[in-house]
Amino acid sequence: MKIICENCGEIEHGLYDGYGVAERLLEGVKFEVRIKKSKFKEEIVAKVQDQDKEYFKSNGISMSKWEKEVADCVKDEEVTCPHCKDDAYIVEE
Repeated sequence: MKIICENCGEIEHGLYDGYGVAERLLEGVKFEVRIKKSKFKEEIVAKVQDQDKEYFKSNGISMSKWEKEVADCVKDEEVTCPHCKDDAYIVEE
């Protein structure tokens, strides 16, 4: 798998707005989406961006739950290129 931007080509990571998985609860919360590759498998991982971590802490929301939820659903969704802000996609190689 890899993440491909329409303008920049292959990119290291994409950004995903939490609205896609939890509407108003996570609207505007950005997750950094990467492809983690090991010798035997590839998986999508999502991490809350640093500037949004306080939102989870101050509201008692589980970051790990929503990171897993985003990783599970983002394969069939668009992400945003962090460089040009255009659409990017996770594709099979």
